[in-house]
Amino acid sequence: MKTGPEPGFSGLLQAPVMSASSPSIFRVMSWVAALACAGCGASMDAMYEGDIRFEHCMALDAQPQITAGQQQACWRDWLAHYTYGQTKDRVDHAQSRVGRPGTP
Repeated sequence: MKTGPEPGFSGLLQAPVMSASSPSIFRVMSWVAALACAGCGASMDAMYEGDIRFEHCMALDAQPQITAGQQQACWRDWLAHYTYGQTKDRVDHAQSRVGRPGTP
């Protein structure tokens, strides 16, 4: 009866190795991975830009020298162009700021 692991067994699963005889499968898998990563970049950029613009509008609300019209314009622009990936509470806040300018 054996009491220990087999010789040469590391205890880890080994990943299959692509052979040189199947370059087309490897090439297709590489392209799929590259396109999947590239697709995420645009959405992450859009979400980041939405976050930055939201904070910009919040900063304008905190400055007393900024007119209510300027604040409203910022929030309208944010609602029109930067809501992708944003949470509902942010969208609701922006909508309330457009409806009631000059209020905190």
